[in-house]
Amino acid sequence: MRFLITALAALIFLASAPSLGAHAQAPPNTGTESAESLLGRARGLFDIHKYKEAIALLDRAIALSPSPRAYVLRGDAKASLDDDRGALTDYDKAIVLAPGYAYAYATRCDTRRTLQDLAGALDDCNRAVQLDATDSTGFKNRGDVYYDLDDNASAIRDYSRAVSIDSEYAGAFVGRCRSYWQTNDAVHGIADCNAAIKLQSRYARAFYWRAMFALTDKRWTDGVADLNTVIEISPSQTGAYYYRGYALHALDKNALAMQDAEAYIKTALDDGDGFRLRGEIRAASQDTSGAIDDFKKAIALYNAKGNIKDANATQVLLDRLQPRA
Repeated sequence: MRFLITALAALIFLASAPSLGAHAQAPPNTGTESAESLLGRARGLFDIHKYKEAIALLDRAIALSPSPRAYVLRGDAKASLDDDRGALTDYDKAIVLAPGYAYAYATRCDTRRTLQDLAGALDDCNRAVQLDATDSTGFKNRGDVYYDLDDNASAIRDYSRAVSIDSEYAGAFVGRCRSYWQTNDAVHGIADCNAAIKLQSRYARAFYWRAMFALTDKRWTDGVADLNTVIEISPSQTGAYYYRGYALHALDKNALAMQDAEAYIKTALDDGDGFRLRGEIRAASQDTSGAIDDFKKAIALYNAKGNIKDANATQVLLDRLQPRA
């Protein structure tokens, strides 16, 4: 069996960072309101994840008196609803009004990264930390950009700066854990994921990356336990099913592994990894014809994406079941 991280492993939790002030309550509506009062109520709604309601109040606040803070908060709410283009427009407006607003650059950096504008994102995060070297957000978000650029040394440096500023920044600990995984530093990586879990006991990304260390070390049972927690917290994170299925297969629990492989395939029909995993499970379960079909599908998908290495590796598995003439 193989263990190869895919782009999926790095991307599936982009939207699962813990909220700030999850127990905050929105102030009551007291009738005629100023823009500042509307902004305060919107902040309360944002903190309890009522993003659409927050946006409605912010629309009113901005109509009364456009302000950088209102635009940034509305951008944050739109980003939380995966409206990244709308968020980017609001951050742009905030920066026009307040060119020295460091947090606006830091949040626009993160949105540009999500939109795969890594050069623009890096420019924004550089500006954010130049404007305010005491704000951990700019350093954490720049760490994310460096991670996407495969510059893990720089990413680790920025995550470290973020946690030195804010020792309770769970997202920065997880980011650094992820970069330590990429650099094969299990000791520091697991410590960082543990620190994040201590700060946020339901932080799915922390359990996920700790599971990646377990699977890399072939500690299958530990990996399954952490991935169980990921799926319990965030059942829509389909990549966790793939890796749990992979670990269960390694433990010869093929009936359970098959369930996870099929759950993953349903949401990733264009990914050869799912078909390859199911093929390996079927081969181990003496379903030769089913395994052959899955390996052929995986090879076709890999070739379609130019992934020759995985296509060739899967061809080896196919040849063991169906030798070529």
